[in-house]
Amino acid sequence: MKHISEITIGELNNAVKDSAENAISDSKEKGLPVTYKNDAGQLVKEYPDGRIEIIEDNDND
Repeated sequence: MKHISEITIGELNNAVKDSAENAISDSKEKGLPVTYKNDAGQLVKEYPDGRIEIIEDNDND
């Protein structure tokens, strides 16, 4: 295992991405919703049944 000072930015990005994907998968398996920002910049909650609830719309008008 590498020391933290030897990890490249790319390796760190991959580790973060893998961790996030695992957490999302675990949450869905347990029937829990997942909260994230979608491509439109909205904060949304996605339920295991596929329903998506907009929590915060990034509309600055």
